[in-house]
Amino acid sequence: MKILLATSNPGKFKEMMEVLDEVSEVQFVSLNDLHLSDQPDEHGDTHRANAEIKARFYRDKSGL
Repeated sequence: MKILLATSNPGKFKEMMEVLDEVSEVQFVSLNDLHLSDQPDEHGDTHRANAEIKARFYRDKSGL
């Protein structure tokens, strides 16, 4: 299984991998790994709404 961690920040990705490293049956990839540089228009009213917009945007772009 491959899961996209939707960040292009190498430091954030490293921090997340330190926590998720024990999940051995999953391959985690970043936006940089997939060469995705487009960004969604985060026009939601809340942080959660913007997170959902971002998640759907990158799901559609990456197929993950």
